[in-house]
Parts: sequence; C-alpha cells; structure tokens
Amino acid sequence: MGGLALACVGFSAAAGAQSAETVVEFDYTGSATPFTVPADVCAVTVDALGAEGAAGENPDGTPPPGGLGGRATATISVTPGEVLHVVVGGGGVGSTGGFNGGGSGGVADEEDGGGGGGASDVRRAPHGLSERLVVAGGGGGGGGDSATGFGGGGAGGGSVGGDGAPSDSEDPSLPGGGGTQTAGGTAPTLTDPTATPGTFGQGGQGGEGNPSVEVSPDDAGGGGGGGYYGGGGGAGEDDNADPPTDGGGGGGGGSGFGPPGVVFETGVSSGDGMVEISYTVDPGCDAAVSTTPTAPVAPVAQATAARPAFTG
Repeated sequence: MGGLALACVGFSAAAGAQSAETVVEFDYTGSATPFTVPADVCAVTVDALGAEGAAGENPDGTPPPGGLGGRATATISVTPGEVLHVVVGGGGVGSTGGFNGGGSGGVADEEDGGGGGGASDVRRAPHGLSERLVVAGGGGGGGGDSATGFGGGGAGGGSVGGDGAPSDSEDPSLPGGGGTQTAGGTAPTLTDPTATPGTFGQGGQGGEGNPSVEVSPDDAGGGGGGGYYGGGGGAGEDDNADPPTDGGGGGGGGSGFGPPGVVFETGVSSGDGMVEISYTVDPGCDAAVSTTPTAPVAPVAQATAARPAFTG
C-alpha cells in the first residue's frame, strides 16, 4: 500500500506476554489511508507531523518562508478490528494550499503569497473532521514580496498555531493569526477584505490586496495552515492606505489537537507531513468482563431417613 511502511522493534519476553512493538509509518499520498486495528491491540500511540507552508514569491530578494508544521504525540484507546483513517498533510506548493486544509495564497499582479501547509491527523469512523483524535497543525504560507526577514508564515501547532509575520517594519501588510482550540485564526479584513479567517479544519485564504482606483495590488498574502482550527490568511498590499502598504503578510499556522496527555511541539516539521502509529499486541486486552450477577441456586432438599418404629 503506497505511503505506508512497517517496522518492528523489540522482542517478546515470553509466550503469552506482550509482543514486540510494531511501528507503521504513513507518508503523504494526497488521500486518506485506512488502518485496521489488529487483534489483541487496545491502545496505539500516534506521532503526527504537520506539513510546511510554501514560501511567498520574491524574485528580487529572499522569499518569505512558509511556517514549519507542528507535532502531536498521544496514546489513544482503540478497539480491535476498528478502522481508523490516517490523513497526512501535504506541503504548500506555490500559491496552492497543501492537502488537508492548507489555505491558498493570494494571487496578485506580480508576487503571489504561498499556500499554507496541510494538517496531519488520525480519525475514527465515520472519519469526518469531528472524529479527529490527534491533529498536528500545518504551517502558514509566506507573504509575497515581503522585506527580507519579514512576511513569513506562522508555525503549525501545537495547541495554538503561530501568527504570521507582517510584510515589513515601516508600512506593513498585516499577517493572519494562528488557529486555537476553539476558533480559526483571524484575518486582517479591515485592510484586505479578500483575506479570510481560518475555520474548523481549514486554513484561510491569503488576501489579494485592496486596490485603489488608480492602482492594482502587486503583492498578496500567505494562506493559513490547516489544523484542528486553521490559521488565518495574511493581507495583500493595501493601495488605499496612506502611505500604501508594501508586500504581503504571512498566513497563520493551524492548531493541533489531542486527548489528555498529548504532547505538542510547534514549528518542527519541514516538507510534507507524516504519521506513525505504534502498538504492542496484548493478548486478551479486549476480553469482556461480565458484571451480571449469578442467579442464586435453590437448595436441594435433603431426604430424611424414616425413624424405625419399635413394638414391644
């Protein structure tokens, strides 16, 4: 099966004891990959990495970088035989957002914003966004034609995605905000109405700029990263401002998600995402324990010997 690799680590201590740990790796394929929980496996550990956002265009300088993807590691309870779906995020490519929620970068007359990176996650049936068990956020896309050291995409989360960076220090186009546990990242819609906020599972669209009557924007904003909640899109050039802004703001990073005990890292993954599922076979782990009381058994009557009668 494409995008899946299997490895075993460790040794079984004795017959009937837990087996060696098995690690299954899922790489980016552009679609969900099913994983059937093996027999005698009641818990799996998920290690997910979100994808990186694409850099913004800047032909005359250093392209504003996309944000790196986040990481989420957690152990979840499962049922032998159930089918999980593993969805690995794709990195942003040009202004196109990555698979699994990366928002598109804005498209302008000259320099486009970078697309946000997609999130990586594991889902329980019926395998929709609301059934995600573990999520690693994708990084935001870089803004177009931002000054060197500015306009980068926000890092993928983490419980909270990182905010994007403004386009420069003097007349900046504003960035998108990072996604959180309860809401998508904000978008600077007051300066660029075409930038959109992140939503549940989806990064926002990078802005295409705010044209004036005389001038069309040259530079666009970066797209938000995918995540539990996606990051917001960055603003493009605002030609109605006084003075006009220059360059595009970076998109915000998407947030991660997991059960109690999840461990997050923010901004650690480059390129496409990846997911590993590890488990140990534990015979009898799913054995049902009966709690039904046993019905009382009526006592058996004991026969009484007849007393002999004496006559005299």
